[in-house]
Amino acid sequence: MTAKTALKQTNCPSLLWIMPISIIFIVFSVRSLFELKVNVPESIGVLDFATINLIQVPVEEFEVINHREECGEGFKPLLTSYWPGTVPGCYENGELSSNSDSCDGTELPRKDPIELYSWGDYEFCAKYLEDYDYVAADEECGSNQRKCSEGLCTNKDSKCPITSIQLVETNDGDEDSSYVDFETKMLKISRKQDESPFTILDVINGKLCYSYFARGKSTSFYPILDVDNGCGDWGSTTNYHELSTRSEENYYKDNLLQYVFTELPKYEDYLRDILSLISVNQIDFTKSSTCVNSVKDLEEAFAYEPTSKFPFRTMKMVTIIIVEGLIVLYCIDMLVIFINTKFPTRSHNINLIGCIVVMVLSCIGTMIASK
Repeated sequence: MTAKTALKQTNCPSLLWIMPISIIFIVFSVRSLFELKVNVPESIGVLDFATINLIQVPVEEFEVINHREECGEGFKPLLTSYWPGTVPGCYENGELSSNSDSCDGTELPRKDPIELYSWGDYEFCAKYLEDYDYVAADEECGSNQRKCSEGLCTNKDSKCPITSIQLVETNDGDEDSSYVDFETKMLKISRKQDESPFTILDVINGKLCYSYFARGKSTSFYPILDVDNGCGDWGSTTNYHELSTRSEENYYKDNLLQYVFTELPKYEDYLRDILSLISVNQIDFTKSSTCVNSVKDLEEAFAYEPTSKFPFRTMKMVTIIIVEGLIVLYCIDMLVIFINTKFPTRSHNINLIGCIVVMVLSCIGTMIASK
């Protein structure tokens, strides 16, 4: 029996159309992967940042503690930032590079990111709201709730969330605010009904990047850090409050990262930036061209719908899963044809199994893609 005859006589008619469609989808999916890698990695980082910024739990209470103290009951340590880690590198003839494949000098292994909590003599803690809901701007809160900032309803027994943390010289008597000592000044902690909630602390170099893949532009950027140097159009110099400044070297020493200086060649020579500790509010991305541009890029690569609940971080992974699934379907097609050709009298069960596997994988792929 020839392959052509086997295909015609197969007990799984879907094979007649799955093979060519599989090939077409494999080609276009692989093409999309390459376009994503080349054109829109920044867009994914931006939308990642936007997603996380918008889903942060509002902060009910904020406290400043001395270095290495424990947070109070019900409070959790508040991250200031993180050291981004490094990619594999090479140190050769006094020069650093990220090309470790052809290294004749010292190969430098990859280092994982490290969370940083200390700032000078201080650390920070947050107590988060437990009972709250987001509603439409024109929608009323529930009977046991009260309305705080626009669209946010909290339990009547809870405080409205903190909406800003700012550095001030002295207590200015604002009744909607509380004050805590910080360095030589004070932090003013406010709760305003017409402002968006405070979300995170961050440490930046000149600019708040709207991407977790980038940092503010540095003139002394260590070549193998696992982060982009500069956020270009993907950032802001206004949507935050600056609380303090500190040298990059001292900030890392505050967090006991001295061992990094000894394990990475010339690292201390690159620590010349002045960093800023900032407080960041929930950002209204609907008024930002940053979000519009990043969504447009993703629409071009994935025909992405902005209202979808599809997780931005898993876009690449899902595309790869779909491609691999289609390759499996194609292999099943070829296996069934081969068995029909060599063992025509024994092929019925194999064809039936092939059909079942095809349908199961098709359903799984459809469910993954539609989430």
